[in-house]
Amino acid sequence: MSYIQQPQEIEKNSFLIIDDIIRETRPEYRFVSDDHAAIIKRAIHTTADFDWLDILHFSDGVIEILRDGIMHGCTIYTDTTMALSGINKAYLAKYGSECRCYVSDPRVVAAAKEKQ
Repeated sequence: MSYIQQPQEIEKNSFLIIDDIIRETRPEYRFVSDDHAAIIKRAIHTTADFDWLDILHFSDGVIEILRDGIMHGCTIYTDTTMALSGINKAYLAKYGSECRCYVSDPRVVAAAKEKQ
């Protein structure tokens, strides 16, 4: 048996499998836009949880607002290192944007210990 070794090929195949599963299990499902599809499928790919088809909702215009922010230099904050690790920092940096997570910051850890 041969295994795919290139990360890009693994990801590509994963997304094809996700498409097939959605088509087979939810043939009536329609994404609002290509952007919505890309984000929801990424969430499914990351978690292996197809519930994202029903539970991930977007405020009106939020994708455009986020895209505009990134393109003009912004800071994205996340409260999990897992989310931080899944964000392409090199892509953000091309636009003067960055991502930060303070969950392990000593000040945050100290504050959490104080409130226990």
